[in-house]
Amino acid sequence: MTSRFRWLFALVLAMMSPGPNALADKYGPPVPYKKEVPGGKFVFVMIATIEVNRDRAGWAPESDEVKEIRRTYKRSGLYRSDNSDEPLWTVDWFDPGIPLASDGVHLIRTGHSRFFGSEGVSFYSNGKLLQAYLLRELVDDTSRMGRSVTTLDWMREGWLDERRMEYTLETWDGNRFVFDVRTGEMLSDSRTGRIPAGRVPGWVWWSVFGVVAVGIVARIGWRRRIRPRAKR
Repeated sequence: MTSRFRWLFALVLAMMSPGPNALADKYGPPVPYKKEVPGGKFVFVMIATIEVNRDRAGWAPESDEVKEIRRTYKRSGLYRSDNSDEPLWTVDWFDPGIPLASDGVHLIRTGHSRFFGSEGVSFYSNGKLLQAYLLRELVDDTSRMGRSVTTLDWMREGWLDERRMEYTLETWDGNRFVFDVRTGEMLSDSRTGRIPAGRVPGWVWWSVFGVVAVGIVARIGWRRRIRPRAKR
């Protein structure tokens, strides 16, 4: 193999490797927020454990709205919408956004970890865990998930049916689950194994590019070996 051929082969491998931006997350500190529960009777409050102004130099200072939330509420949980500072129930974790039922009792939390054995979806009643499902119980084909340094992009979409009190969840590898929000019980489990319409996983494009690139390199190498023989 000539030095030029080695250089070209190394270049192809470098192009096939995802760059650092593909593996990096751009995220800031957890930001406290207040969310009105459907129906207007309650608000759900998430309080981050870190105060940005004090402990996270380098990020923008917290807004006046966030400072007001910290002054009014001391714990994460459900409150009446009359600005009461006494929680009806509390939780001891932080999540940037979760579906809540209008009854002020039930909520659904989905996992954001990068580990396949971590939380997938969990169901709570009055802040107490009812049932939890691990990611490996919901996803069959990990090659169809997006990956970053901190998270796995495994859930295509999820929605809450208030009338039936059911939560439906679809994964990127085509699985579909329906849960009873009141108990956390899985009501149906459909594992189709198909790729949802409108999305072609990144691994497909990289595989196609890899095959084409290797073919081009092999063709160049073959022509370089044949040409001297033809001259002789």
